[in-house]
Amino acid sequence: MTKNAVTYGDIKRRVLNCLEEENGHDGEYLCDKSDYAGICERMPDALNSAYVRMYESLPEGKTKRLCRPICVPRDLQEQFPPENYKFYVLPADFGKLDAIYLSDGGRVLASEAEIYENYLVVPVETVGEATYVMAGYRKKAPVFSLETEDTEEICESPLFIEALCCLTASELCSSGDSAIYARMVYKYKDLCEGFFSADTNKRSRNSFYAAKGRKGGPSLWRTFR
Repeated sequence: MTKNAVTYGDIKRRVLNCLEEENGHDGEYLCDKSDYAGICERMPDALNSAYVRMYESLPEGKTKRLCRPICVPRDLQEQFPPENYKFYVLPADFGKLDAIYLSDGGRVLASEAEIYENYLVVPVETVGEATYVMAGYRKKAPVFSLETEDTEEICESPLFIEALCCLTASELCSSGDSAIYARMVYKYKDLCEGFFSADTNKRSRNSFYAAKGRKGGPSLWRTFR
């Protein structure tokens, strides 16, 4: 197993443990204990939703990587003339472009570039004399399904995994369990404080608190106020 990796099976067991810990708290129940099969069926969607929310709102979801330059593919040269555009191969985990960073220290807004299939397309005049280009982006969250093998590895920090399991468990609360849901999300919020250092900029913190709650449930912002 890869260092610092856990398996999908580990994640499922940890989420079920979160639910078990909350069952019977103050006389409230997250679910009928006999419905664990149903919970496991809903687990992939809940995990997918939690993963996306974390990548969209936490520093862990952001990264910068060098993009390998290539010649404009022949079948695209009419649409993107080589004299006007430069093509770069996007990383495999690319999700959403934040900005482009140039070797000369320049920063290019995402709106000044284009994503075409798995390529980053930048006007030649925008790149200028830069010798390399780095893409700053939000990573693409992995996708799980009922067919996902329990042995599939997930490589994240221990803190991220703990928060992910807590948020996934909250996604599995029924719509009538708002008090329990709020407790679970508060736990998630407390864990996520560990992702922000004392000098984290205000914009990063705001993006976390502005993150949406589950469909039909309270937003994280309302929950944390």
